[in-house]
Amino acid sequence: MKLRGLIGTLAVMLAIGCSSAVKENTAAQDGKMMAERLKMHGQVSSSEAVMLDAQGEDYFVWKYHNRLFVIGDPETSANFQKMHHLPLTKTVLGAGPSGETVVFEVNKKDDAFADRLKERFENTPFLMETEGDDYNVWQYQGRIFVIGNKNTNEKFKALHHLPYTKTILGAGPRGETVVFEEDPKNPEFAEQLKSKYENTPVLLKAEGNNYFIWKYRNRIYVIGNEKTHESFKTTHHFPFTRTVLGAGPNGETVIFEVDAKNKDLADQLQMRYEQG
Repeated sequence: MKLRGLIGTLAVMLAIGCSSAVKENTAAQDGKMMAERLKMHGQVSSSEAVMLDAQGEDYFVWKYHNRLFVIGDPETSANFQKMHHLPLTKTVLGAGPSGETVVFEVNKKDDAFADRLKERFENTPFLMETEGDDYNVWQYQGRIFVIGNKNTNEKFKALHHLPYTKTILGAGPRGETVVFEEDPKNPEFAEQLKSKYENTPVLLKAEGNNYFIWKYRNRIYVIGNEKTHESFKTTHHFPFTRTVLGAGPNGETVIFEVDAKNKDLADQLQMRYEQG
């Protein structure tokens, strides 16, 4: 009996140890997966449901069909992963960091539930783009923060603050203030980040799988085909276009996709763009 008890105790200890190791390993894997998911924000197929953020048991952000879904219940989040649907919602057009529609979970037993989620969403830094440890772009409280150092990036995630910065008003794709990290030991650091930021395409709007607006090198690109959209992310170019000078909100040149097999596409895109 004593031997059995000892074996049982050892088994429990091993199980606990294995469970702890599995949890740590899972957490590490989740961290890597989250980084990949965040890296792919704005760069995933609209037919995929991708988790962009998860904090504890009461805050989950999913992207699906170019909409963001903000959920405050773990069971609802798990169901959404399978069904891609929320039963009760509050929808805010254009509230996402790339102009996406944002859908907040509603709890009929708690009238303030959706409003709390909305406030948390608006006050949580949102990773717009990442390339390894030396280039991360965040949106936080209507400003854009461009960071080029791993340690600074980790601190920003926790504190939402940069110690040394170069701030440029109106430099964001929608006129946001852009804050670049500065390095006192490297006078060119902020300028290097600024150059990279200005030469990286930014997704301004995505609606469904047939309407995408990008800004790249101070030009606006309007795309009406998901295949073209996927290609543009890497090539920054599409083969057939219609160009309208000065048609952007700040006088930018606007380039509309032309499709040889759909002669009405450019007209449809231009009309939709002009209607806002």
